[in-house]
Amino acid sequence: MVLAFLRDVFGPEKLKTNNELKKIELKGEFISSIDINVSISSQHVEVNLSDLHGYEKHVLESFINDPHTPSGKAVHCDRTNCRAIVIHAADKLSTDAQHYLLWLMEKYQGCNKIFFFCSDASKLQIIRHLCKIVKLLPASDSEIVEVLEFIAKQECIDLPHDLAKRIAENSKHNLRQAIRSFEASWKSNYSFKENQDILTGWEEDIAKIAKNIVEEQSPKQLYIIRGKLKNLIEHDVSPDFIFSTLKEELKKHLDAQCQAKLDALYQDFNNRDSGLILKAA
Repeated sequence: MVLAFLRDVFGPEKLKTNNELKKIELKGEFISSIDINVSISSQHVEVNLSDLHGYEKHVLESFINDPHTPSGKAVHCDRTNCRAIVIHAADKLSTDAQHYLLWLMEKYQGCNKIFFFCSDASKLQIIRHLCKIVKLLPASDSEIVEVLEFIAKQECIDLPHDLAKRIAENSKHNLRQAIRSFEASWKSNYSFKENQDILTGWEEDIAKIAKNIVEEQSPKQLYIIRGKLKNLIEHDVSPDFIFSTLKEELKKHLDAQCQAKLDALYQDFNNRDSGLILKAA
């Protein structure tokens, strides 16, 4: 949504985005610098707080401070000298980082505009009074169908209306997930049929996790796998889908005896989960 707004303001030519590795100097820290992943264009920069490793203050200050802005002088801001800073997962900002940002924003006189992209604005109480809050309602199924059919028309893909409706319903009002499912299902089996299976687009990621599990069992690998599973959950992928798909992918790398043991473990896990639900009810 933020990028759609910025494209409308600056034009699509100005928002041609590249992914880069940016070096940030860390003054007064134990390490002298860190490299972070950013998405950047001539008019904006995007960063995810999850990638900043606790150095939010240094990174955000480097983006906010404009070296071309004369200190203590009023600046006329327009589209030519205004740059957008998009902070994803902003509700993860620590209290200390928010106080520091508040100080920066109150004294800042440049033309950069900051967009805090978050799911819970109440966690940004310290800087909230300086911001204009825009609440985004989830897309309806009909709106998602309209977008899917528009994409299909642009790509010359014959998308049955009923299949588009099923993809929309399965996405649970998540437009990005609907588009991902549409693309994955199209790559898997085209031409489309009304009753064909709908993929989520995460099947390949889970298959790689299964392969990694079989290839190496170590504390380091466990840490990496946990991070990948956490990423799936953060993208609203159903835990039931994750583990059922992971089970099937693991079985592809195991012999018959191990497959039977895995099925038994999975069944036992499901029975325990159902028992907890019944007890809670």
